[in-house]
Amino acid sequence: MIGEVVSGNFKVFIVRPGDTFHGGTMEDIDNSTADVPGMSGGTPQTVLCVSELGLTKRIQLGTGERETTTVIRAKVVPESFLLDAEN
Repeated sequence: MIGEVVSGNFKVFIVRPGDTFHGGTMEDIDNSTADVPGMSGGTPQTVLCVSELGLTKRIQLGTGERETTTVIRAKVVPESFLLDAEN
């Protein structure tokens, strides 16, 4: 398996305000998206701000293909956080 990896590197990433929430690369800091009616059924969430950076690992395989894996998801505050604050 080690012989198949040609090179690899880590990359820190940030989520910008206004980006759409993606569970594979982002984590809701207080899980507010799960408690808001109409928000959990695949409805896109908008990110208000980021609280922690994320980390990805990109591997260049010997076959010429690249594989990118999220090592640490970025922690974000979604729009639904404001709805929780109002209630």
